[in-house]
Amino acid sequence: MFVIEKLILARKLRGKSKKDLADSLNIAQKTLSEWETGKAVPKYENIQQVAEFLKFPIEFFYTDEDFKMQVENISFRALSRLSASDRDKAIANLNIASLINKWVDKHFNLPQIQLPNMAGYGPVEAAKIIRQEWNLEECINNTIHILEQHGVRVYSLIEICNDYDALSKWFDEVPFIVLKPTKTSERSRFDAMHELGHLVLHRNKANRDKSIEDEANQFASEMLMPEESIKKHIPDIPSLANFIQYKKLWKVSLQAIMYRYNKLGLISDWVYRSLYLQSKKWGYDKKEPEPIEKETSTVFKSIFKFLKEDNKTLQNISNEISIPEEDLNRLMFSPYSVSLIKGDITGEKRTIELL
Repeated sequence: MFVIEKLILARKLRGKSKKDLADSLNIAQKTLSEWETGKAVPKYENIQQVAEFLKFPIEFFYTDEDFKMQVENISFRALSRLSASDRDKAIANLNIASLINKWVDKHFNLPQIQLPNMAGYGPVEAAKIIRQEWNLEECINNTIHILEQHGVRVYSLIEICNDYDALSKWFDEVPFIVLKPTKTSERSRFDAMHELGHLVLHRNKANRDKSIEDEANQFASEMLMPEESIKKHIPDIPSLANFIQYKKLWKVSLQAIMYRYNKLGLISDWVYRSLYLQSKKWGYDKKEPEPIEKETSTVFKSIFKFLKEDNKTLQNISNEISIPEEDLNRLMFSPYSVSLIKGDITGEKRTIELL
């Protein structure tokens, strides 16, 4: 049976308006609207044309009959800068990630979800509680690893738009975060903890309120740069050299460290402003000094290791869930570069252990 929601999802994923798709199919926009509202059912040859134009296997539009595209309670970074088209594209990618996750859960046992509901707590208090419950060290060495270790499904979104940062949502009691790995690793780490803040603090809220964004920022700052740790490292004479050294400890951006010290009252507004202008002069607002290594998914690294052992590839996943390899690769941190081999995924569920 033709799945209306899959047509809407594929169209928005490709950033196409109803007019774009209707014109490409040489049909009236009204006809396409009737398809998407269920008032009319497209012929098989129409769906063939849709699949070809949107670069999807035709099977995609006839699977998961109960699929409904979810658009509510999604937290965005930099929502105000997103166009409506790019917002729809981001939401579509998040929904594609949920479909990929169904396949992952079918074939692999992932770590259990261990995200406490911190609604009603202040962001700093919530971060301190989670750091203690998760037994975190002074520095979180790999934010993606920590998230996956506690059950968060983390995906990447390499190409969408320049203004996109990150987004998160609970799908049927499963927490998802989608990151933009083309940003600096320092900023991506902060985005990861920012979105974790939304997941634990604002589970049923859409972050259209500046105060909610501020709470997520405070949460991320305490997670990555704990106040207790910061106060152990107070320079006698604050300088850029000091703060660049501190980057190696907390693995965040130079700007984030200086801002944190200022917010905690450890450097004055005047000193902060002076250091900020000096950092801009050196171009550090655009290019991080002593950049840190990019983070990636441990879960997907393990999955592709298992596939390689079984002589399987990305195309096997594509065949099973009818999502193009390019979209899978993009959302799974682009680990795949070897030649594709056709086949089916078989065998027992593997357990992915994240130590």
